[in-house]
Amino acid sequence: MIRVLHVIDSGGVFGAEVVILNLMDAQKSIGIKPVLLSLGNIGVEQKSVEIEAEARGLDCIKLRLRKGIDVGGLKNILYYARGTGANIIHSHGYKGDILLGMLPKRLRKIPVIATLHGWTSTRPLSKIWFYNLLDLLFLKNFNCVVSVSHSHVRNPGLRSLHIKPTVINNGIPKLDFKPSYRHKEIVENCRCTYKLLSVGRLSQEKGFDILIRALAIIVSHSLDAELVIAGDGKEKRRLIKLAQRENILERVHFVGYVERAFRLMHYFDAFILPSKTEAFPITVLEAMQAGVPIIATKVGDVPIILDYGRFGVLVDTSNEKSMANSIEDVLLKRQLATDKAKAAKLYALKEYSCTKMADRYLLQYNDVIANSR
Repeated sequence: MIRVLHVIDSGGVFGAEVVILNLMDAQKSIGIKPVLLSLGNIGVEQKSVEIEAEARGLDCIKLRLRKGIDVGGLKNILYYARGTGANIIHSHGYKGDILLGMLPKRLRKIPVIATLHGWTSTRPLSKIWFYNLLDLLFLKNFNCVVSVSHSHVRNPGLRSLHIKPTVINNGIPKLDFKPSYRHKEIVENCRCTYKLLSVGRLSQEKGFDILIRALAIIVSHSLDAELVIAGDGKEKRRLIKLAQRENILERVHFVGYVERAFRLMHYFDAFILPSKTEAFPITVLEAMQAGVPIIATKVGDVPIILDYGRFGVLVDTSNEKSMANSIEDVLLKRQLATDKAKAAKLYALKEYSCTKMADRYLLQYNDVIANSR
């Protein structure tokens, strides 16, 4: 039996965390023994990803380290890897990558792979920028690097280090769209003719400012539309001020973080991904399964997921006029939008399953284990 120790330092349960937990669920179903090693700072009692893992019945170990890059944490990670009998360590994120990458392959004894879920946009010379740089440099010490997106393969930093990631697409399970009271409450507060939905962290790279400006344009064209944004983040105050300046604050609903936000999708006329950067966003896969028309920017692997427009509408990034035109087309040309959404649902269920994702990782594990003997 293959035993895998998944290492992550998580700030919540977002796209990457959901993918990892779904992968672990699928791995159990095919005979792999996964364990989650959740890193955190000393003093943090329980993290959201740990609560979710335990709710799913997944084995979870909590490891608390000093702030920053705690070099002593490497010894602890290897201790837990040996204690769980792991054949392979699977790192997700810069902290695990840096700690594990410090040790050359010949000294680790247990093979290590890393999955690149997406690098966060940062200011040059900031702390996270520096960590991302270290992450990149230490990846060369891994037995294998996997990417969820073809966009990483073209990354200049990886290419300069002659690192060519293996691409394994994200997958999601067949979703249960039964709404909770919270979901129903959000929908019932919508009063306009057309309802738009977007989901994600309120951060600059998510492009919610472009979406708000696009909404202002279509409202000025006499379309009775409103927008629900499900997510939290440091950009909230700035986005509220922007909606006020555009005179559409009453049409933009900031509902905060919504657990299983995909259960809202059925009730909306369109799902919109306005991001300025992404790798392989699972919210698009969720919208495909929901059968809701999709409008998304041409970032990361989104054009591939939507088959270059066959399963949704693709727009340029940071272009509110193009976004507004696409929203109007979807709202007013309903038959075409509905046909694309129906086709997208069938395709997503077939091509982007957790089982496919787990099977591809199993092949990668077997290859790495065989080559490290």
